[in-house]
Amino acid sequence: MLSLLTMRILRTLLFLLTLFVSFGKVEAQSKYPKNYFRSPVEFKILLAGSFGEARKNHFHSGIDIRTEGVTGKPVHAVADGYISRINISSTGFGKALYITHPNGYTTVYGHLEGFNAKIGNWIRSQQYKQESFEVDIPLQPDILPVKKGDIIAYSGNTGASGGPHLHFEVRDAATQDAINPLLFGMPVVDDVLPKIYSIKIYPQGENSLVNFSNNPVSFTASERTSARSAQMISKAQTPRTRSGAGFCAGDGGSESSGCSAEAGEDARVTGDADSTAT
Repeated sequence: MLSLLTMRILRTLLFLLTLFVSFGKVEAQSKYPKNYFRSPVEFKILLAGSFGEARKNHFHSGIDIRTEGVTGKPVHAVADGYISRINISSTGFGKALYITHPNGYTTVYGHLEGFNAKIGNWIRSQQYKQESFEVDIPLQPDILPVKKGDIIAYSGNTGASGGPHLHFEVRDAATQDAINPLLFGMPVVDDVLPKIYSIKIYPQGENSLVNFSNNPVSFTASERTSARSAQMISKAQTPRTRSGAGFCAGDGGSESSGCSAEAGEDARVTGDADSTAT
């Protein structure tokens, strides 16, 4: 069982975390308009990638919307505005459109298969003019204006894409900083509880021990439990800690799931006497 001191610290941490998350949600809800943008697709949004995911050399700057395993799905302008940039490349977003809206945001549509006839004809003329397939062209507001709901393009698998999907972003038009599209009320339902597969305990300092060792120790879940489950590890695996330990729960059972030394330090729990944790 957890020591009394450890239990008190855990309760305090959970209380502070709840306050922080609640405040963040209220602030986000009041900051970003909820009914301004429509969905960029005609079907239910299912995500293949979420905002802020850690990729090989960057954080994911948008959401990846599944397109039912095919290309050619209509892509709609999410609000009135004008196409402010067209980028066509064999890497990155492949064929991509940028729409600037009068409310101060820019939306990005990436990995497109192609464009509607008007946009397609215009960009083709620019490619011939520059004698290049790959182009990156900024546009003035009067060249290609769009209305909310217009079909502007068709979903694809171009550029650095591993399968058919639509990459969609919302950016601050002035700074080009990416913002989580879900903060704008995109109709994405997320009601699946996380699964915890493992927990890793890190000694906090030279005099800290986990199972009589100064090295991190990993434990697998006694069953693939959800976040609401009370039992994390079996009694046979019960860890013993001394002089403080950091805890990290993983959802994939490996280092790649987010359990790192840094994560352990962020979840620091300290104590002055021997204790056990389950």
